[in-house]
Amino acid sequence: MDTALEEKVKIKIAPLKMYDVIFFNDDYTPMDFVVKLLVSVFNHNIESATEIMLKVHESDSAVVGTYIYEIADEKRNICLDFAKQYKFPLRIEMEESSSEA
Repeated sequence: MDTALEEKVKIKIAPLKMYDVIFFNDDYTPMDFVVKLLVSVFNHNIESATEIMLKVHESDSAVVGTYIYEIADEKRNICLDFAKQYKFPLRIEMEESSSEA
């Protein structure tokens, strides 16, 4: 048997970079709207969505989810489009996550 075929190939795959999606507080976007986005787009339950919304309100910003870039960007865009439909100035940003994946 050919020994070259018997060698195992080891491939190292670098972990994907993760990105935090961050909501920022403003004086116009209703709290219940933010909770609805957190439930429908980020799959939080009502309790967790309410806690996050309150953190945004009290601390001026909060991480609402951490995803690979493409998913974070898609969720951000869905929320921004939805807010734009209702003329809410919701600010959402993404940044590379400092937490381990």
